[in-house]
Amino acid sequence: MIFNGYYSFDADITGSGPDGVLTITHDGGEQIEASNLEIVAQPGSNALGTDLSWGTELTAGSSGAVLVDADATVRIVYAADDGSSSATLGRWEEPDA
Repeated sequence: MIFNGYYSFDADITGSGPDGVLTITHDGGEQIEASNLEIVAQPGSNALGTDLSWGTELTAGSSGAVLVDADATVRIVYAADDGSSSATLGRWEEPDA
């Protein structure tokens, strides 16, 4: 499974501290079923608002946004429908972290 991600982080646009909005764009690669993806942010809980408005399938140019802590490491995790395998397709860390 190939996911070429582009990430853009807008810090503290919520006015509620160290949070910000991370926009994730599927910049190219294979078409991916959105139901097979999970956005995981650590430390902390899973990213808020994981309905990324990608629809049912991600194609090149699909994007969506999630609320995360600025110091989080965010992973895009793919899991097969039958649960037989999973893989981290993309990873983002705040550049100053």
